[in-house]
Order: sequence, then structure tokens, then C-alpha cells
Amino acid sequence: MKYLLSNISDATYTEGGGRYTYKSSRQTAELCKRYGLGMELTELSLVGNLEQNRQQTLADFHYNAQAAQKLGLAVHAPFSELYCHAMDQRLVELAQASWHEAYGLSCQIGASVMVVHTNHIASIYHPDWVVEHHVAFWKEFLHKHPGGTSIALENTIDETPELLWRIAQGVGDPRLGICLDVGHANLSPIPVEEWMRTLAPHLIHYHLHNNSGVRAGTLWFLSDSHSALGKGSLDMAKVLLLANRLTPSATATLETSALEQSIQWLSENHFISL
Repeated sequence: MKYLLSNISDATYTEGGGRYTYKSSRQTAELCKRYGLGMELTELSLVGNLEQNRQQTLADFHYNAQAAQKLGLAVHAPFSELYCHAMDQRLVELAQASWHEAYGLSCQIGASVMVVHTNHIASIYHPDWVVEHHVAFWKEFLHKHPGGTSIALENTIDETPELLWRIAQGVGDPRLGICLDVGHANLSPIPVEEWMRTLAPHLIHYHLHNNSGVRAGTLWFLSDSHSALGKGSLDMAKVLLLANRLTPSATATLETSALEQSIQWLSENHFISL
């Protein structure tokens, strides 16, 4: 399995006018070069970056893409408040426009995959509604965008793997797969290994990080600590051995601020050779 580093740990979030903007420090690029690992670029992950700080955002994006070009590239698409299954068509159009631009840039740099959040909130949207609208949206999107970059739908606060599986099955296009965030799955009632076995036919990418495995009530994000691979309740060695068996051609991104510690863990546990 090919490993990448998320450059989300480079980000500096500054609040201005009630909004957050992202500026990369480019430090992850140096880690990629040092250890020979690819990168998942996150400059596009906030919609406002391309609206309020477009020149710097694109400069950072292309700098990091060039730094990791030969090592493997993925892109994290915009995710905040984007719902292709929204009841308001204007919100669907915002999601489409945001992902259209991100997808074009992903293809331009030769990224293997673009990760997209489904943003499913079970307390608001019925699963059948979400599946129906995601299937229709992604069929049309892929028809309009015949690029070589795959799209991987990521679980966030999902309780079970079924919704992602149903969407991927319904779309039925090999360019649309699933990104399993194992840290997010670790906060669900379903064991991570069961998520993996259920989603394996469509699993093309992983987000790797650890946590306590205990949800902080309704404040899900407080439990989503994105800790180092070896720091949490998740048996990461067991997860990666299963991933190598079930999905040997998948890629995986270390999505934690403890990148060097996690790289060393991968080396010590014989998943990579430094």
C-alpha cells in the first residue's frame, strides 16, 4: 500500500470577519522528500480559500503538488457545509461548483484520488434520501467530468458503513470509490474491521489516525483527536494488515499532526522501509 502525508498539519487557521482561512507552511513537502512519501493536499478543503485568498492558495497547492509529484498525490476536496443531497437546490449548485473546480485542479496535477465528504447527518436526512440524491449527483458529475482522477467518498460521523456502500453500488462507476477514515469509524458502534470488510469492493483510499474510541456525547468532533497511529484504542497494525489483504492497491494518507511519530511507527512495525 502506498502511503501519503496530509498537509493539514501545516495549516494555520486565522479568523477574520467571522470566517476561517487556510495558509500552508509547506513543511509537509519537506517530510515527503525526506521519507519518499506522497502527499494529500488540503489547500482546497475550505471553500473560502479560493474566494478570499485565491492567489496564495493556488501557489501553495501547486508548490506542494510539484514537491510530491513523483511520490503520489491525492487532493482533499472542499467539505464544509457542502451538501449535494440538500433540499435547497442552491446548496447543491454550490457543492457542484466547488467540487468541479477542485476536480479540475486534481486532474491537472495528476492526483490519483480526490476525497469528498458525504456530510451525512442522520438526525436531519433520511438515508434513502441521501443515497438517492448522491447517486444521481455523482452519475451526472462523472458523466460531465471524464478525468482520470478517482473520487473517494469519506465517512465522517456515519454510524454504519451501509450508506457509503449503497451510494458506490448505485453509482456503479469504477471512478467513484470510498475513502475509509479509520479514526472516524473507530467512533462508531461498528468495529473498524467490519467497516473494511463491508466496503472492501469499493475501498480505494484510507485516512489513518487514532483516537480513544469513545464519543464525547453529541460533540463528536471533541473525540476526533487525529492522534498518532500508535496512540489510541485502535489496533492500527491489525487494521493495516487487513487493509493490505483486502485492498492491496489502495492508497492511505496519514491524517494526523504527529506525522513524524506516525512515520516512525510505520517503519518500526514494518509497513514501510525508511
